Amino acid sequence: MVEMGERFAQTPQTSDAKIEYLTRSFDLLGTSFWQSCYVSPQMQQMSGVLMPSMLGVEYPHGVTHSYRPEHELAAFENSLRTKVQSDPSGCTERIVRGERISVDAGLYLDGNKHFGGLQEISDFLVDAYVHSNIFPYFFLKYSEELGLKDTHADLVARAEKLRSVPVFQPMYEKFFLTLGMERLQALGFLQPNVIQAITAAELLQSDTSHIQSRLADIAAGKYFVYESNNGSERVEFVDNPRALLAQHAKESTEEMSELRGESAFGGRAEGIVRLVFSADGKGGTFNDGDILVSPSTSTGLVDLIRRCSAIVTDEGGTMSHAAILAREFGKPCIVGTRRATETLKEGDMVEVDADKGVVRILNKSPER
Repeated sequence: MVEMGERFAQTPQTSDAKIEYLTRSFDLLGTSFWQSCYVSPQMQQMSGVLMPSMLGVEYPHGVTHSYRPEHELAAFENSLRTKVQSDPSGCTERIVRGERISVDAGLYLDGNKHFGGLQEISDFLVDAYVHSNIFPYFFLKYSEELGLKDTHADLVARAEKLRSVPVFQPMYEKFFLTLGMERLQALGFLQPNVIQAITAAELLQSDTSHIQSRLADIAAGKYFVYESNNGSERVEFVDNPRALLAQHAKESTEEMSELRGESAFGGRAEGIVRLVFSADGKGGTFNDGDILVSPSTSTGLVDLIRRCSAIVTDEGGTMSHAAILAREFGKPCIVGTRRATETLKEGDMVEVDADKGVVRILNKSPER
């Protein structure tokens, strides 16, 4: 009998090999909403390019590894690079739009503005993600790579501010999840985790046809595999997604003893790895002096950043949130490793040599 995850591997919906993109602490709803941002009119207007194909694999629970066709990712990044390099007025317009969205978000969060319904919330969140998160990130990344930080000094400062103040996550949790749960409860679904068993498109359309079977899969400890391609999506749950993850990995992480990234702030530290996937850092063990290893950082992790001895992230560059806070708190920091959260395991003893951009595994966790 063919495992469901194997069917995804054997019958891809596109002929293009997918490469690793980002890892996020998302459930099924969050993963599908995230993808909706990349195929939205707002994304088309902002970047001129959409990324309609995405494979999302959950592992461990609550964490999604995403993969995209290489040509789609290259076209998307090249388009943004070109805009940063040759369209300063367009960049200014996008930063201004992000700033306006940030102001509106504060009004909504403070109760001074109100949404008319779930679709309006969804549209606002997509706009917020595109202009307050994605564009500032790539603007900072390419301003640095192209040597334009001084030329773009004012916009760089404004983009850094946008990146430092979270908009999407608090709005998503306070409004989209709350009203989404209210809609499902009105349809007769009272289970507290029902919101994890539906995609964003299904929720907006009140399509509950798959909820009961998915809740049974979640209760059985299975992991979701989500695929989106040109407007269509499919979801299956699997017992063990590691074979599917290994198929898309560039190399095995099992025998790796070190990994490399970009030094965001120098120094050296040794400590125990603590993997942090949640936006607020809650729910796991973290002791003073531990090594914070995460896909990326946000303002919700400031307390852990104060307490850690070093920071290692999958994503980001020297203008990323992690890099900025590392310099502020004087923490050795290596960013852009791509695979830290996959290579390093909870409890590993590691050395972070941020002067050289290298993380070395000194002693592997017995839980490996």
